Amino acid sequence: MKITILIILSLIFLGSSCKDSTRPQPADCNLGFLPCEDDIEECCEVICQETYHTCGEFLTECCLEITSHNFSWEIDTIGSYGSFLRDVTIVDENNIWVVGNIETVEGEYNAAHWDGVEWELLGIYSNTLDLWSIHYISEDDIWVTDYCSPIHWDGNEWSLYHIQNMGLNACVGNDIWGTSSSNIYFVGVEGSIVHYDGTNFSKLYSGTDIQLNEIDGTTNGEYVFVAGRNDSGESIALMIHDNEVTTLYEGENTLSEPYGGIKSVSVLNDTAFFASNQVLWNYNYIDSNSRTIIRHDEFSMLGSVYRMKTEKINDISIMSNGAEYIHFNGQSWFVDSTILNQFGVNNVYGYSIDHNNNMVAISGYCCGGGHAIVARGYR
Repeated sequence: MKITILIILSLIFLGSSCKDSTRPQPADCNLGFLPCEDDIEECCEVICQETYHTCGEFLTECCLEITSHNFSWEIDTIGSYGSFLRDVTIVDENNIWVVGNIETVEGEYNAAHWDGVEWELLGIYSNTLDLWSIHYISEDDIWVTDYCSPIHWDGNEWSLYHIQNMGLNACVGNDIWGTSSSNIYFVGVEGSIVHYDGTNFSKLYSGTDIQLNEIDGTTNGEYVFVAGRNDSGESIALMIHDNEVTTLYEGENTLSEPYGGIKSVSVLNDTAFFASNQVLWNYNYIDSNSRTIIRHDEFSMLGSVYRMKTEKINDISIMSNGAEYIHFNGQSWFVDSTILNQFGVNNVYGYSIDHNNNMVAISGYCCGGGHAIVARGYR
């Protein structure tokens, strides 16, 4: 029997009464007595947490707010043949960074900056060095990577750290995450994880040789999560706490039970969200509980889930490798094919996605490698 996504989400996020301890509770609700609707005075005034609102017949429940699916898109092509953009980060709507490789008749670049009006092409460290990822901490504290090595901007200059020359057998260009330049992580090929404490780089033992593609963590930096996947279909989900790495899940192929092939991770509050083609898996690192949202039938048009960003529990953005945008608004999923439709099937590829408040950005390439692309979605 098919279970619709609405029913699943209702069970996961909403609950059914004041007695449901998994939901935000009224201020002085006496949980030992009757449900709110049977004795409203016992439940008092309902105070709902952010992203929830009062609902129900007697306004004694907390229901998830619904965000809008409706984004309007502006799609820019950058560079000529051989150009691509591997990563994008939104600081605000007038401060967006992308990195990769940009070929032009004037020369070669590896980054671009959006100031709200136009894209400025940049050469970071060396114009001919392809860049793979970027992590923006502040105007004077920016990290990028080439295929293997971290590169840092301190407000005055870019510095390349050859970690292999420091004795670290690691190649960590795939992704970056951290709370500051004294607590920052890099992940890459063959299970490589490197941590920088502001003075020294150290390699963490991951226990795997699976390629690690994406990393994200809690705002206080205490818990960090990693998603990895090989081309063969092997995938893994890791947790880092006190610089110790724990394997949460490992799958042999895209159909491995129960989560399939892990593609992406995004952290929100006390939960790590892992995305695969089959499910959205929510792992609560405080109580170690897992919840799963089964892939909905409308996802069947997607080639493959690629990257994800969780802005809020009711505002989740997923990108397919065909640059389709998939949005969860707290109640339903919506697939936006605006970018795909502009360039055509098999003619556009999405590398990265970022979501910041009411703005989404997707980077990649199109047109048989003829251009890099950046799509900016506004709501």
